[in-house]
Amino acid sequence: MFFHLLLMVDSESQNNFMQFDRIKCRLMHYLSHYHCTYYRIIMIYRKPRRVGASQDLWTVPITYMFGSLKTSEGQVIREFWLKNRTVSFGDAEISPNQAVLVNPEWKYPYRVNYDLLNWKLLARTLHQNHLEINDKSRMQLILDAEYFLSNSVNPHLYLYLLGYLAHETKMEVMLFGIDAVYRFIDVFKATQLNKAILIYFEPVISQMDHLLNESQVDAETASLWLVRPERLAKLYQMRCAAGLPSCKNEYYTQKWSRSPDEWTEDVHKQVTAVCHQLFTNTPDEVKTVHDLLENRLQSSGAKWALTVQLAACSHDQKLLRKTARAIVSTKNAAVYASALQSDFSLHYNPTFRKYLWSEISKMSTFEKTALFSTNSTNILPASRILLHSVKTIDELQQIRGLLVNWGPLLTLHFEYLERYLLWVSSVSQGVLHQFFAADLSNF
Repeated sequence: MFFHLLLMVDSESQNNFMQFDRIKCRLMHYLSHYHCTYYRIIMIYRKPRRVGASQDLWTVPITYMFGSLKTSEGQVIREFWLKNRTVSFGDAEISPNQAVLVNPEWKYPYRVNYDLLNWKLLARTLHQNHLEINDKSRMQLILDAEYFLSNSVNPHLYLYLLGYLAHETKMEVMLFGIDAVYRFIDVFKATQLNKAILIYFEPVISQMDHLLNESQVDAETASLWLVRPERLAKLYQMRCAAGLPSCKNEYYTQKWSRSPDEWTEDVHKQVTAVCHQLFTNTPDEVKTVHDLLENRLQSSGAKWALTVQLAACSHDQKLLRKTARAIVSTKNAAVYASALQSDFSLHYNPTFRKYLWSEISKMSTFEKTALFSTNSTNILPASRILLHSVKTIDELQQIRGLLVNWGPLLTLHFEYLERYLLWVSSVSQGVLHQFFAADLSNF
């Protein structure tokens, strides 16, 4: 059972706070008739499936922390039990500009949401001295901020919080950061802010790279990567997208061109680097690689799969058309989805996607109906992945034109995707644009 806790701050009449009795402000009573600052904790819990169990009580352990290790008072932790109710209370020892951290050390299994001011204060604490917040709480802040802020009207606050990772030194915390940063870049990679986001995250990705190198000398630390090995692939993609020297795109491209079937190192590392080289150079600059890829499109098996992934990174229109045609000729939805959700690149190639959807449009109505499972009572996973790989409104409109009747289930998916992509466009042109235009030193 997981709980969501919402911590909100009412800072009205904060200057008069200290005139009230401290003991009264600590009591868990409703203090709406007092003119003082208080912290409201609202508990939202999942209702039990059975009906008529009004006697059920939910007893939730609440802990919160405030203060700084640098002060004589140090950090203060309060603990109490919350029993199936909403409670408002005040704490006279918390100043208006102090961050409050609920559930320190991620002790209990619930999420915590804060008011915007407290989120900002916590993020600022992380930037100024992340060691003020312990390792496990930093993990929870990353996860909770993503859950509550990343898809809200304030994604810039989440972006600001993630920026602290440039100073993170704990591998176990950074692993959560790798997932969070990767997902954020992926959401906005088709927008005009993609370059600004990559520049902002460059020191963060550089620190991830540094911790990766450090982890190689210690077997116990290195084993952390085995918990979710795909994080390594994500890091390879991010460091190439950010243009870090560790990508070694020119080196690996030359090596692959000489011996395309010899993989002496991590395949993901090498293919990601070659893909980045293709995406960031003109067709004339990488003509040798293009010729090699065009010849290898006639191959089969794993060799063909890698060739398709690399060719999709190119800007050569002739090669892209041939690649799209080769993919669609497989009549395999998993292959289509794999090509759109590359395991080797964080780049968005609109030209390749346009050609791929164009080739799919040439399929018969029966084939397209089966591909998107429009006549089924349940949408097949491959169909869902294929549709949700869309990154822009224009791309969504191109897909919508593939069939006249999408059925009630997929129509709902289209409506959701349209709202979601409009949100991406809105926040990228709004609060995120303002974030990058502002002086972040005063954020």
